[in-house]
Amino acid sequence: VFVDHVTDYVYVALMQDLTLDETLLAKTSFECHANDGGVQIKAYRADNGRFADQGFRDSVNECHQTITYCAVGAHHQNGIVKRRIKELTLIGRTLLLHAVRHWPGYITTMLWPFALKEAAYRMNKLSINSDGRSNEARFFGIDGDLFDESTFHVFGSPTFVLEAKLQSGVAGVPKWDPRSRLGIYVGHSPSHAGSVALVLNPKTGHVSPQYHIIFDDNFTTVPYMNENQVPPNWSNLVANSRELVTDEQFDLAKTWLPSSMS
Repeated sequence: VFVDHVTDYVYVALMQDLTLDETLLAKTSFECHANDGGVQIKAYRADNGRFADQGFRDSVNECHQTITYCAVGAHHQNGIVKRRIKELTLIGRTLLLHAVRHWPGYITTMLWPFALKEAAYRMNKLSINSDGRSNEARFFGIDGDLFDESTFHVFGSPTFVLEAKLQSGVAGVPKWDPRSRLGIYVGHSPSHAGSVALVLNPKTGHVSPQYHIIFDDNFTTVPYMNENQVPPNWSNLVANSRELVTDEQFDLAKTWLPSSMS
């Protein structure tokens, strides 16, 4: 977890293990993210341990950065990041537990990494300071704000990805089955505009950005899934909860299914 001490902006880098290689990849990921927004990282403050390894210190020197360390056992000297880690954990756990309660048949602790990333996303977007700007806007030096409430959806809620022939829009209501595909909303795509959602295919485990989706933020369709019944509010969901974020044509099979499948 990386936290900017001035703006409280937080970045979560997911790691497969706690090795030096993974730690360096996390550092590079954060710095690339910052550089994309015109921000240069000049200094770090960290605990001892992995961050005190020669390889990490070499990386800091190569990037013309500086690093200071907390005293051994004095984690309070890095209290800003400790507080943020606690907040991330509490928010991520709340997001996950809420989804499990409403959709226990599909939501599991396997979604914890996505919940943690979504918690960071919301903290950066929704933490508004006295100047009216979010933590994200202050970190990237933006005068305005990047907040758009219409792009926020309930973590772990059902989504329905439309078939390719419906991507450019359609008159009337798409059928409940098979012209819509069930997915799980797991956050925003970090590689696209803020309105592009990441959707988990529960059948394959494949996670992909999707561009034309029907969102069920209130989990109203869950009771009808096992019964294979058309939800009575399906037409309303199509009319009021459908989002199309691109006019470009694309093959749904290439985005919804893993590349190894056809």
